[in-house]
Amino acid sequence: MHCHGRSQRVVIRRTSRQGMTVEFASGLRPHDLVRVQLFSNRTLSGVVVWSVAAYCGVAFDTPLADDDPVLLSQY
Repeated sequence: MHCHGRSQRVVIRRTSRQGMTVEFASGLRPHDLVRVQLFSNRTLSGVVVWSVAAYCGVAFDTPLADDDPVLLSQY
């Protein structure tokens, strides 16, 4: 995950068409713009909508398609 000019490794816990929940994200607050780099070299952009301890929720800039491989992958 990239935000505020720095990158950090996170664990994706849940993914939906509209966004994802990540764990081990630090220093993020609602309204922060983020980019999530996946192992497949794909990048998803969005905004932090909530943050509690080491967890945060990200709403994607563009919802994923119903058949998007990200939704079919197990993280």
